[in-house]
Amino acid sequence: MADQTIQPPTPQGQAQVIAGLDEIALTTVRLEMYAGETRAGTATGFFFRDDKRLFLLTNRHVVRDEEKVFKPDYLLLRLHTNSKDLRQSANHRVDLYSDSKKTQKVWREIAPDIDVVAIELSLSEMTQKYVLKAFTAEQFPVPNVVVGIGEPVIIVGYPLGFYDEVFNLPVIRQGGIASVYPVPSSP
Repeated sequence: MADQTIQPPTPQGQAQVIAGLDEIALTTVRLEMYAGETRAGTATGFFFRDDKRLFLLTNRHVVRDEEKVFKPDYLLLRLHTNSKDLRQSANHRVDLYSDSKKTQKVWREIAPDIDVVAIELSLSEMTQKYVLKAFTAEQFPVPNVVVGIGEPVIIVGYPLGFYDEVFNLPVIRQGGIASVYPVPSSP
């Protein structure tokens, strides 16, 4: 039997791949956290945009975790640079503090009891240099939405650092809601 290795798509074939690429894959970004020059871990971020601003959303414990005494200096985002060839990517550094003493954080907390932060990015710089998509308010669920047990969901991200290393794309899985919402997880 002849060798049946899979070859990467040709440039013409890649245009077809990108045309069929679900944009949700480009709303997500792989993050690496750094303390000094030491890589401290990986995580998932998402882009959100309003009329004039672009934000990176991620978990609060990615930028600071008091329990683990974890306080990275910056994040590296791996972003696509060519819409015709998703194999081309570059790192973009996002400093987490605006001062050297790490007292002036650049992120905004959504609420003290919610593990989500927002970091404002330069909309013009990011959209000129990188290929990315962003969620908008119109894509959020309507207020008082009821999500029932067994409802299908799509999970997009970079779990435990896994991702498509050739095309720099996230892992996309499907699943179902397995607990009653909005019952809290602990009393």
